[in-house]
Amino acid sequence: MLREAQILAMTTQRAAAAKDAVIRGCRKLLKRDLILLAIGAHEQAICHRLAVYLEPFSDLNVDCEYNRQRVHPKSIRDGKIKPDILMVAGAVR
Repeated sequence: MLREAQILAMTTQRAAAAKDAVIRGCRKLLKRDLILLAIGAHEQAICHRLAVYLEPFSDLNVDCEYNRQRVHPKSIRDGKIKPDILMVAGAVR
C-alpha cells in the first residue's frame, strides 16, 4: 500500500513533468507557428497546435476540448465550460 508521502511525491513529480511539457510545448509553438499569432488565428487553432506539441514531452494524454464524452461534462457554477487543453493520465478516448 502506498503511503501518503509516496502519493504526494508522485503527484508532485507528475505536476513538474506537466509544467516542463507546457514550457517546452510553448517554446516549440512560438518557434514553429508564430504566424498563427501574427495573423490573429482563432484560439482553437492555436490550442490545437500547442496540444500537438505537448504530447511528445509528456507521458500524459493530451486532448483538446475534452468533455468526458458527454457523460460528466465539466461545469463551474452550473454553467458548462470547455477546457482548451487537458492533460490526463490514462486513456481519454
